[in-house]
Amino acid sequence: MDECQVGPCVDGRCENVPGSYRCLCRHGYRLSGNKCTDINECRLAPCTNGRCENTPGEYRCVCRHGYRLQNDTCTDVDECEAGGACPGQQCVNTEGSFSCVSCQHGYHTVNGVCSDVDECVVVGVCGQDRECVNTVGSFRCECRHGYRASNLGRQCRGVFSDPHPTSAACSCVHCVCVCVCVCDQTLMSVWRQVCVLGESV
Repeated sequence: MDECQVGPCVDGRCENVPGSYRCLCRHGYRLSGNKCTDINECRLAPCTNGRCENTPGEYRCVCRHGYRLQNDTCTDVDECEAGGACPGQQCVNTEGSFSCVSCQHGYHTVNGVCSDVDECVVVGVCGQDRECVNTVGSFRCECRHGYRASNLGRQCRGVFSDPHPTSAACSCVHCVCVCVCVCDQTLMSVWRQVCVLGESV
Protein backbone atom coordinates (compact mmCIF):
# COMPACT_ATOMS: atom_id res chain seq x y z
CA MET A 1 0.00 0.00 0.00
CA ASP A 2 1.26 3.51 -0.90
CA GLU A 3 0.40 5.82 2.00
CA CYS A 4 1.69 8.84 0.07
CA GLN A 5 -1.33 8.71 -2.23
CA VAL A 6 -3.52 10.30 0.43
CA GLY A 7 -1.06 13.20 0.88
CA PRO A 8 -0.24 12.91 4.54
CA CYS A 9 2.70 15.41 4.45
CA VAL A 10 1.83 19.12 4.73
CA ASP A 11 4.31 21.47 2.94
CA GLY A 12 6.67 18.55 2.42
CA ARG A 13 7.37 15.60 0.17
CA CYS A 14 6.09 12.15 1.02
CA GLU A 15 8.38 9.19 0.48
CA ASN A 16 6.89 5.67 0.51
CA VAL A 17 8.84 3.09 2.51
CA PRO A 18 8.00 -0.59 3.06
CA GLY A 19 4.95 -0.72 5.33
CA SER A 20 4.90 3.07 5.97
CA TYR A 21 5.94 6.52 4.67
CA ARG A 22 8.07 9.44 5.70
CA CYS A 23 7.82 13.17 5.16
CA LEU A 24 10.82 15.10 3.79
CA CYS A 25 11.11 18.87 4.21
CA ARG A 26 12.80 21.38 1.95
CA HIS A 27 15.85 23.33 3.07
CA GLY A 28 14.84 25.95 5.64
CA TYR A 29 11.99 23.84 7.04
CA ARG A 30 11.76 21.30 9.85
CA LEU A 31 9.35 18.43 10.35
CA SER A 32 6.83 18.76 13.15
CA GLY A 33 4.58 15.69 13.13
CA ASN A 34 3.52 15.39 9.51
CA LYS A 35 3.95 19.09 8.78
CA CYS A 36 7.01 20.97 7.51
CA THR A 37 7.28 24.32 9.29
CA ASP A 38 9.54 27.23 8.41
CA ILE A 39 12.73 27.58 10.46
CA ASN A 40 13.20 31.09 11.82
CA GLU A 41 16.92 31.51 11.06
CA CYS A 42 16.83 35.03 12.53
CA ARG A 43 16.66 33.51 16.02
CA LEU A 44 20.34 32.65 15.55
CA ALA A 45 21.17 36.30 14.72
CA PRO A 46 23.08 35.52 11.49
CA CYS A 47 23.33 39.14 10.32
CA THR A 48 26.25 41.21 11.63
CA ASN A 49 25.59 44.99 11.82
CA GLY A 50 22.28 44.49 10.03
CA ARG A 51 18.64 43.47 10.45
CA CYS A 52 17.53 39.89 9.80
CA GLU A 53 14.25 39.27 7.98
CA ASN A 54 12.83 35.74 8.05
CA THR A 55 11.31 34.58 4.75
CA PRO A 56 9.73 31.20 3.80
CA GLY A 57 12.52 28.65 3.89
CA GLU A 58 15.31 31.20 4.25
CA TYR A 59 16.24 34.65 5.56
CA ARG A 60 17.83 37.83 4.32
CA CYS A 61 20.01 40.49 5.89
CA VAL A 62 19.05 44.13 5.43
CA CYS A 63 21.70 46.83 5.88
CA ARG A 64 21.18 50.40 7.01
CA HIS A 65 21.92 53.32 4.69
CA GLY A 66 25.67 53.75 4.24
CA TYR A 67 26.41 50.01 4.54
CA ARG A 68 26.68 47.17 2.01
CA LEU A 69 26.10 43.44 2.50
CA GLN A 70 29.07 41.08 2.27
CA ASN A 71 28.59 37.46 3.41
CA ASP A 72 25.84 38.21 5.96
CA THR A 73 27.83 41.17 7.31
CA CYS A 74 26.93 44.80 6.75
CA THR A 75 30.15 46.76 6.16
CA ASP A 76 30.62 50.51 5.97
CA VAL A 77 30.58 52.06 2.52
CA ASP A 78 33.55 54.42 2.04
CA GLU A 79 31.81 57.20 0.13
CA CYS A 80 35.12 59.07 -0.16
CA GLU A 81 36.82 56.24 -2.04
CA ALA A 82 35.23 56.93 -5.42
CA GLY A 83 35.84 60.70 -5.19
CA GLY A 84 33.42 63.45 -6.10
CA ALA A 85 31.44 63.28 -2.85
CA CYS A 86 32.74 66.67 -1.67
CA PRO A 87 33.68 68.93 -4.62
CA GLY A 88 36.31 71.45 -3.48
CA GLN A 89 36.46 70.01 0.04
CA GLN A 90 38.06 67.08 1.84
CA CYS A 91 35.87 64.01 2.24
CA VAL A 92 36.05 62.31 5.66
CA ASN A 93 34.51 58.84 5.89
CA THR A 94 32.54 57.97 9.04
CA GLU A 95 30.62 54.83 10.05
CA GLY A 96 27.62 54.67 7.73
CA SER A 97 28.14 58.16 6.41
CA PHE A 98 30.71 60.83 5.50
CA SER A 99 31.29 64.53 6.02
CA CYS A 100 32.80 67.32 3.93
CA VAL A 101 35.51 69.47 5.52
CA SER A 102 36.89 72.70 4.08
CA CYS A 103 40.63 72.75 3.51
CA GLN A 104 42.72 75.14 5.61
CA HIS A 105 44.44 78.15 4.05
CA GLY A 106 47.44 76.98 2.03
CA TYR A 107 45.80 73.69 1.04
CA HIS A 108 43.61 72.57 -1.85
CA THR A 109 41.80 69.34 -2.64
CA VAL A 110 43.40 66.63 -4.76
CA ASN A 111 41.16 63.58 -5.26
CA GLY A 112 39.09 64.53 -2.21
CA VAL A 113 42.10 65.03 0.09
CA CYS A 114 43.49 68.35 1.35
CA SER A 115 47.03 68.70 -0.01
CA ASP A 116 49.64 71.41 0.44
CA VAL A 117 49.62 74.17 -2.19
CA ASP A 118 53.08 74.77 -3.64
CA GLU A 119 52.99 78.56 -3.85
CA CYS A 120 56.51 78.56 -5.30
CA VAL A 121 55.27 77.33 -8.70
CA VAL A 122 53.89 80.84 -9.25
CA VAL A 123 56.62 82.72 -11.09
CA GLY A 124 57.82 85.83 -9.26
CA VAL A 125 55.89 85.19 -6.03
CA CYS A 126 58.93 86.44 -4.07
CA GLY A 127 60.25 88.97 -6.57
CA GLN A 128 63.51 88.68 -8.49
CA ASP A 129 66.01 89.05 -5.67
CA ARG A 130 64.55 86.37 -3.39
CA GLU A 131 63.97 82.62 -3.56
CA CYS A 132 60.68 80.97 -2.68
CA VAL A 133 60.77 78.12 -0.15
CA ASN A 134 57.59 76.04 0.08
CA THR A 135 56.51 75.03 3.59
CA VAL A 136 53.58 72.92 4.82
CA GLY A 137 50.49 75.05 4.28
CA SER A 138 52.47 78.18 3.39
CA PHE A 139 55.77 79.49 1.95
CA ARG A 140 58.54 81.93 2.77
CA CYS A 141 60.84 84.13 0.76
CA GLU A 142 64.58 84.04 1.42
CA CYS A 143 67.37 86.12 0.00
CA ARG A 144 69.43 84.42 -2.66
CA HIS A 145 72.99 83.31 -1.91
CA GLY A 146 75.20 86.35 -1.53
CA TYR A 147 72.34 88.61 -0.41
CA ARG A 148 70.78 89.49 2.93
CA ALA A 149 67.50 91.07 3.99
CA SER A 150 67.29 94.78 4.58
CA ASN A 151 64.50 97.36 4.92
CA LEU A 152 62.55 95.22 7.42
CA GLY A 153 63.08 92.09 5.33
CA ARG A 154 61.30 93.46 2.27
CA GLN A 155 64.41 93.75 0.10
CA CYS A 156 67.63 91.81 -0.36
CA ARG A 157 70.95 93.60 -0.83
CA GLY A 158 74.32 92.20 -1.84
CA VAL A 159 76.58 91.05 0.99
CA PHE A 160 80.26 92.10 0.96
CA SER A 161 82.22 89.99 3.39
CA ASP A 162 85.70 90.77 2.12
CA PRO A 163 87.88 92.53 4.66
CA HIS A 164 89.96 94.48 2.15
CA PRO A 165 87.88 95.77 -0.76
CA THR A 166 89.33 98.72 -2.62
CA SER A 167 86.01 99.49 -4.28
CA ALA A 168 82.74 97.94 -5.27
CA ALA A 169 80.99 98.53 -8.51
CA CYS A 170 77.29 97.79 -8.53
CA SER A 171 75.02 97.73 -11.51
CA CYS A 172 71.33 96.96 -11.85
CA VAL A 173 69.96 94.95 -14.77
CA HIS A 174 66.20 94.36 -14.99
CA CYS A 175 65.87 95.32 -11.30
CA VAL A 176 68.40 92.64 -10.27
CA CYS A 177 71.38 94.22 -8.54
CA VAL A 178 74.72 92.53 -9.12
CA CYS A 179 77.59 93.74 -6.97
CA VAL A 180 81.15 92.99 -8.00
CA CYS A 181 84.26 93.54 -5.88
CA VAL A 182 87.19 95.14 -7.68
CA CYS A 183 90.32 94.03 -5.84
CA ASP A 184 93.74 95.69 -5.80
CA GLN A 185 96.75 93.88 -7.23
CA THR A 186 97.71 92.14 -3.97
CA LEU A 187 94.27 90.51 -3.54
CA MET A 188 92.38 87.88 -5.51
CA SER A 189 88.65 88.00 -6.29
CA VAL A 190 86.57 84.95 -5.36
CA TRP A 191 83.38 84.71 -7.44
CA ARG A 192 83.77 88.50 -7.89
CA GLN A 193 82.27 89.01 -4.44
CA VAL A 194 85.10 88.55 -1.93
CA CYS A 195 88.71 89.75 -1.99
CA VAL A 196 91.28 87.46 -0.37
CA LEU A 197 95.08 87.43 -0.24
CA GLY A 198 96.56 85.87 -3.33
CA GLU A 199 97.14 86.60 -6.96
CA SER A 200 95.54 89.64 -8.50
CA VAL A 201 92.78 88.94 -10.99
